[in-house]
Amino acid sequence: MDDLGIEVAGLPRANVPGYLSKYDDDKYVNVGSLKEPAFEEIHAMKPDLIIISDRQAELYDQFAEIAPTIYVGIDYAHYMDSFKHNAELIGKIFNKEEEVQKELADIDDKIAAIKRENISH
Repeated sequence: MDDLGIEVAGLPRANVPGYLSKYDDDKYVNVGSLKEPAFEEIHAMKPDLIIISDRQAELYDQFAEIAPTIYVGIDYAHYMDSFKHNAELIGKIFNKEEEVQKELADIDDKIAAIKRENISH
């Protein structure tokens, strides 16, 4: 979403990874932690959409009472297929389908380059 320029209104800010440090800012609502969402804060935001993953899956119904909710978990047995499906879903929702396909093609190119590099060594 970050690479696609999709605005984020809130996120669990307790453990924001370094590569997403721009989101550790008070302009984004802190919606609790990955395992303990702040449902009151989320409800007060009146979100158009809530996106959850594995750590929030068991709370799906509670999120869905607040706003439309989608689950974008990863199937680790089929990681890339799962990742691509989720990216395409986000692209469709936010009308960024062409951008998603470009990003996915770039990722495929990088994977192919790494494989070629490993074979040559």
